[in-house]
Amino acid sequence: TSSAVGCWHLANQKAKAGHAQEAEALYTKAIKLNPAMFQAYFNRGLLRRGMGNQSGAVEDFESTVRISPTFRGGFVQKGLTHDLMGNRAQARQDLEQAAKADPRDPEALYYLARLLENANELARAAKLYQGALGFRPKPELRKLIMDRIAGLPATIKSDTKKSSSPTNDL
Repeated sequence: TSSAVGCWHLANQKAKAGHAQEAEALYTKAIKLNPAMFQAYFNRGLLRRGMGNQSGAVEDFESTVRISPTFRGGFVQKGLTHDLMGNRAQARQDLEQAAKADPRDPEALYYLARLLENANELARAAKLYQGALGFRPKPELRKLIMDRIAGLPATIKSDTKKSSSPTNDL
């Protein structure tokens, strides 16, 4: 196929069918045909991360957010990839940027809260989990959030219910 969009669609089909190498080549072709196509960088980043190429994935997510700085998904995935690589400070920065880009996005709030919980910042994590619930997450994400909240100490949960807006300190 000779158009960037055509390559991107075909790459998505190949990725879904489990043909990662072919999909990666097609995403790369789409990028060469249209270097401003952030969707191709984003999807290739997801694919590369799944293939174990974390540094390649980060590069693609960086290109995604450079081209489309309001696309919070790029920041979320970049943050999750940095977290996989053990770079917690950069992961936190990326996830905070995602939450700032869309403070009503339950997915960004959830992943940031998880990172904060792992850093033992339980009160702020609980506040963000509660905030994420307020923005009507999909059922599967809602269950994950509820499970995380249930695992927090009771004193943290009760303090959170009394506090102000969950996203005012992003």
